[in-house]
Amino acid sequence: ESVNKIMLTDQMIGFGKELLVELNKSVRICKALWLHKSETNEWKLVILTSSVNDKGLKFVYKKIYTLLKKLDIHLLLTDIMVFGSQDDLLQSLRRLTKEDVYVYGDYCQTREK
Repeated sequence: ESVNKIMLTDQMIGFGKELLVELNKSVRICKALWLHKSETNEWKLVILTSSVNDKGLKFVYKKIYTLLKKLDIHLLLTDIMVFGSQDDLLQSLRRLTKEDVYVYGDYCQTREK
């Protein structure tokens, strides 16, 4: 039985970008992307940040939660996955096809000093 894949919408991409721009002011984002999880047929905003290693996962999720409320972004905390930049998530991502991932760009290189 095949399940129709839920599409990543322009609205989701926009909400993600808005969150990332604000989050990047206080959390060092290395990579951010939308990942389609086939087992649950849903998209997750994945954020790779060295701030997890420096300040802890709880710190990063608190920042995200605060921004979601402040900016009125229509994403849930459960739509977001945060990983330290040292995690082996990057290796898993290399095995995915283009239709499974939407990448925002390299924040480590574009972040203003």
